This record gives sequence, C-alpha cells and structure tokens, in this order.
Amino acid sequence: MCRILMFQGKYQEKHWEFFDALIKAAERDHILGKYKGKEYGQHPDGWGIVIIHHGTQRYIVYKSLRPIFEEKNILKKLLNQVLGQEISIIAHARNAGTFKKNIESVHPFSYVTDSATTIFVAHNGSLSKEFFGKELMLNEIIVENLCDSHLFAMWIAKRWSSLKEALNELATKNVVKSALNVFMAELPNTRSKPILYAISYLNEEYLRRKGKTEKQIRILREYYRIYYYINEVTIFASSTVADYISTISRSEWKTLKLDGEVIKISDGSTSIIDIR
Repeated sequence: MCRILMFQGKYQEKHWEFFDALIKAAERDHILGKYKGKEYGQHPDGWGIVIIHHGTQRYIVYKSLRPIFEEKNILKKLLNQVLGQEISIIAHARNAGTFKKNIESVHPFSYVTDSATTIFVAHNGSLSKEFFGKELMLNEIIVENLCDSHLFAMWIAKRWSSLKEALNELATKNVVKSALNVFMAELPNTRSKPILYAISYLNEEYLRRKGKTEKQIRILREYYRIYYYINEVTIFASSTVADYISTISRSEWKTLKLDGEVIKISDGSTSIIDIR
C-alpha cells in the first residue's frame, strides 16, 4: 500500500504543493487509517523519485529507505535544481506491508523494454510474486528478496510491445491480489518528452474471496482511486495525495475507472485503453 505522484510540465515554485501533498499523505494517510480502524496510516518504508528532463532525456534517480517525511529537504533540493525546466517526474512513498524493506524494492524501477525503450515504473497494490517468478524463470533468492512491484516492472518490460494483452492477462489470471495501480513513464527513441501511463484496476472478486467485508471494499475503492488533472501541467495522484492538494478543486480532478482502465498521454494526445 503506497502513495504515488506523477508530474509533467514546466516545474515552478507553486508546484511544490503537489510534492508536499505526497509527503503529507505518506505521513498522515486518513484513508489508510480508516481501513485499519485508526486515525491515519503511514508509508514509512522508503521513497524514490525519477526526474526526467525533456529534450535531452537526461534523468536523475534518488532512492532512500528513510520515510519521505523525514527527507523533505532532500526532495525540495532536488526540485529546486529543475525550477523553470520542462520535466516529467514519478515520486513514490512505500508501505512495504509484509514484503522486505530493502533498497531493491524502493520505487520507481527502470528497465529497457522489448521495444528498446526505457521505462520507469511505480506501483501501488499487491501482486502474485509466484506468477512473475515462473514467467521470468527467476531463482528463489531473487523472488524472495525483490518485492512484487519490482518483479512486475521486470515482466512488463519484456511484454511492452503487447501491453494491453499483458495487462489483460494479469487481470484475468488473478495475478492481482488487491490492486494494479501503476504510474509509468516511457522514454521514446526520439527526444520528445516521455509518454505517461496510468493503470487502474481493483480486483474486488479476489478481495471478497479473501474475506474482505463490503465496508472494507468501499474504503479500498476510495484508497486505490487514481485522480488526474490535465491543464498547463499534467498531474496523476493517489487519492490521499489529491486530498492534500488545495489549488485543484475536487470538480477539476478526473478519475480512472477501477475495473481495468489505462490512460496514455503522448505529446499532448490522450487515449484510454480498457484492459478487461
């Protein structure tokens, strides 16, 4: 269970609010708290960010095992270095749950696809590690020590040229144990700005089989809902992150469906893909 933010556009000081919202959501997540019967929950198991410069495709990656809310100044310094520049960013705050807390499991992950492009991947939810281990023919040590999200990133890179079919396979084979919330940025072979993807899928059938109540599922719908805003800049945000952003009203946000929807943004063009 994690919180994610994706940004594309000319970064200005006023946009710090978006990243501050990620910090606040990681420290005081009221929706996660509601699910756990507490005032709030936290995402303290490390954080990571990739900052991609448009035109040059130069990028910076920072990862830490410390909570993002303890390294606010580091995030601020990283963003101050790109003030006034056209960039794409994925930032992720992790709640490891039952998975290991190691730097190899801090998002975002980067792989070269079967189309010879580079992708950056950040995920929120729970997936079957066993499925990816078999598909990728990995040894037990790798499967044990990497989180499900990292294994997904490895797998989706190998299936990139048939992305819709690959995502459909995950949904229909019950590989998704809770949600497949994914933010991705692809560096095309040209020097145009990165192509953005957001994936939204909640496996309610699996959750019911595992004994989740209807009340719990209603909260999880709220928790896993992805919000996006496309204007002078493009923003994708986990639900709690959007709640902490005051400069975008609730009516201005759009949401992705939870039953298997992908949005792709490429050079200002937006397309929606149904993966079910």
